[in-house]
Amino acid sequence: MIDVAIIGGGFSGLLAGSLLSRKYRVVVFEKNSFVGGRAATRT
Repeated sequence: MIDVAIIGGGFSGLLAGSLLSRKYRVVVFEKNSFVGGRAATRT
């Protein structure tokens, strides 16, 4: 059972997921095959 669903694996989504996971069961949904949003680096 999931308590919190976060849409977007950018910086804010990952931070929110990390902080909320201390007390809740969290899932982060990301449409891309990588996380980080616009802060991600790809080569």
